[in-house]
Formats: sequence, structure tokens, C-alpha cells
Amino acid sequence: IKHTHHPLNEENRGDTGRFRAAGAEPVILAGAGEAVIFRAAGTSRVRYDRPRDLLAHFDADIVLVEGFKELGEWPKVSIEAASRPRVEELAHELDRIWSQ
Repeated sequence: IKHTHHPLNEENRGDTGRFRAAGAEPVILAGAGEAVIFRAAGTSRVRYDRPRDLLAHFDADIVLVEGFKELGEWPKVSIEAASRPRVEELAHELDRIWSQ
């Protein structure tokens, strides 16, 4: 899920394109109360009241969310570009959070 303050679009570019190319399914671009869901089968728009409502569109144990910084209810992992962890390090951190 990628939270944006910009107008929603249905273009496969930017972070959305990178997430999809990496194999994320679905990829959700979430704006204020509306989101675009990108799936291999097509793109759709949905309304939502709370960001947590978007989790209903996933069949996964872990969903990565970029943004929604104002939410305090979800565990957070902060990754700085200058000190980006290896995949194994990130997986270890996610395992640690998941087991809490």
C-alpha cells in the first residue's frame, strides 16, 4: 500500500510500477478515502473509511505500507536510503515484529 497526498492515477509508473515489477500483488495506491488497486487481472477503484479497511484486499500475512505516518496502530520499520538493510536483515526485523 502506497499512501499519497497527490491525485490518484491508474498509471503503472513510479513506486507503483516498481512494486508491481518486484512481484507485489496487489499494489494499492491510497489517497484520501479512495484507492486504486492494481492487480494482474486489472485495475479498480475502491472507497475506504480507514486505512485498515484496505487490508481486506490482501491474502497475505505481511503487507508493507508506505506512508500513513499519522497511524500509530501499525508496527513501523524505518528504512533510510543511506543505510538500506540487506533483504535478510529486513526479513529478520519483520520476523521480530511479527512475533510480538
